[in-house]
Amino acid sequence: MENSKEITIKTHKEAKDFSILLVSTAQVLVQNGAEIYRVEDTIARMCGVYKEIKNINIYATYNMVMVSFNYEDEDIITMRRINSYSFDLSKISRINDFSRKFVKGEYGICEGAQIVKDIGYSNYQSLKNYLIFGSLGAAALIFNFGGNWEDFIVTLFAGFAGILVLFKVAEISFSFFFNNIAGAFAAALVAVLGISLGIGTNVDIVITGAIIPLLPGIYFTNSVRDFMSGDVLSGMYGIMQSILVAAGMALGVSLVLYFYY
Repeated sequence: MENSKEITIKTHKEAKDFSILLVSTAQVLVQNGAEIYRVEDTIARMCGVYKEIKNINIYATYNMVMVSFNYEDEDIITMRRINSYSFDLSKISRINDFSRKFVKGEYGICEGAQIVKDIGYSNYQSLKNYLIFGSLGAAALIFNFGGNWEDFIVTLFAGFAGILVLFKVAEISFSFFFNNIAGAFAAALVAVLGISLGIGTNVDIVITGAIIPLLPGIYFTNSVRDFMSGDVLSGMYGIMQSILVAAGMALGVSLVLYFYY
């Protein structure tokens, strides 16, 4: 650990390394479901550690983060485009913990960069966890819609299939829209097969429960909060993406129901 008493930037290289650290931190937060105002506030607090940097500007949306500041009459600007998302809230928690310690001077720039890199590239939530808890959560919700234990069993497998296909297609697909079409199609297909085999009783309830894990809840909620905090562009982006995700899910389910009925 670097000496916490030496909270200063001595060279232009350190200033550029610091800008990269800031953008990397913002990227991990955005990729894992943090609100835009939280991202910008975290970066602003980290910038406050070093008194040598002036004219700090932070701009973040759901597909780009950019940080600029002035160090010894030189403007340093770093931007990074965001193309993928994982929505792992444990990473947000770890970044928040890191940023608090960084502000206190417990970490330096080099050490901080390595910590952020480790957090960003690590997999705290495995696909197995998503499959198990996602499908169980989906199946449990059908009781709120009037389902029974037979519907629970079908929804369990349908939710499992939807999540699995969503993740597997995402590995080879270039568009989140097609990922959600495939995931909803798989969930609805398993649901219809289960009902056709006489296991479940209500196909509508089963499909509704099975696709719930695919809903863009984090995106939509964050978008509303962004609107309320004045980040109109980020709010519009999130809401439009939520609408497209929902449209993709509706299309996937409709394809199955078209042939079922």
